Amino acid sequence: MGCGYIETSAINQVNLEKAFQALLYEVFTIPNNKFGSFSFERATTLNPVTEPSLNTEVSELNQHYKICLAGDSEVGKTSLLRMYISGEFEEDYYLTTLSIDVKNKCLEVNNQTLGLEIWDISGQESLERRHPLYFEGAHAVILCFDLTNLESFTSLQRWLEIINSSVPREAVLILGTKADLDTNRQVSYREGFEWANEQGCQYLEISSKVYTDVEYLFTKIAKDRK
Repeated sequence: MGCGYIETSAINQVNLEKAFQALLYEVFTIPNNKFGSFSFERATTLNPVTEPSLNTEVSELNQHYKICLAGDSEVGKTSLLRMYISGEFEEDYYLTTLSIDVKNKCLEVNNQTLGLEIWDISGQESLERRHPLYFEGAHAVILCFDLTNLESFTSLQRWLEIINSSVPREAVLILGTKADLDTNRQVSYREGFEWANEQGCQYLEISSKVYTDVEYLFTKIAKDRK
């Protein structure tokens, strides 16, 4: 019958996120799907629990920015986004993003209300041919790699080639994640910084687990876009 199938439990929260991510995959990545065209900007609202206002509407924002989180699978993109949006970090949270996940947050910068639409883009190589579509209209890209995984660092060149046609290098920030695992480092700060500088990108290291520079990261991105 051409239908998808999944089983869930709302009480135990089994497969709930997976079910909606699977639906997003069908709607936003399958050409000529039966749902037709769709716009995240019309469909999403700002997170109701974020500052500066509980009832901020998109029309009340001074600026609205699309920011993409990209990089290989399991480098910590989803953990970073969860920590920034809800302040939650789960040590064993390894749910792989199936395609894209979008969250919204607003913040005050220099007495202006800015809206951030943050796209968490799956790092699965099987979706690589669709990746360029996700970066269209992006104001900035946070390109992530795991400081304890050299392979994720070497993959950054491939990611830069994917986003080249959509976002200028000065709007790309190279982000080393899991900075709290310093004894397990496979990429030094100097290596990361110098490579990013050679590519014309900014560089930063963070730890979502201990919230090191997470707030600063997104505030910096917003300020740089103004």
